[in-house]
Amino acid sequence: MLDIVRHPVPDADATEVSQENNIEPKIFMAPSHTFDSYTLIALESTTNIRVVTDGFSFRAFKKNNFTFIPQQLWSVRKMPFGLYTICIHPTSMNLDQIHKYIEELEQISDHIISPSSIDLKSLKNQGLLDLIFEKIYLFIANYKFREK
Repeated sequence: MLDIVRHPVPDADATEVSQENNIEPKIFMAPSHTFDSYTLIALESTTNIRVVTDGFSFRAFKKNNFTFIPQQLWSVRKMPFGLYTICIHPTSMNLDQIHKYIEELEQISDHIISPSSIDLKSLKNQGLLDLIFEKIYLFIANYKFREK
């Protein structure tokens, strides 16, 4: 799969390339959190993907025929509660940084699960607590990362 990412086929349909390489994506992660309702419509009408890793919440939830698993961390750290994914960009990391990430992942390995172990059928729809968490999270993130 890395060859596909590093050496994209010009004008190739991503679904076609995936099928030719026996890759069946099950989870969608938008680059830089850039997706909208049209992206979801396209995913729903052209793929079997119904899980999106994106958004800010403390739990996975359902919304618009999709399951959302929050993706809010860019570094490895043990959180006190919740379910979320960590986004790692190995192509922009040097070997020392990759080894550091591996060590950090090993330290929290007891708290790492596979997405396939999530009981998707028991998830609830996005609710008020999810929206409140999102607003607070984004407020803190904007404050923490603002330019000084």
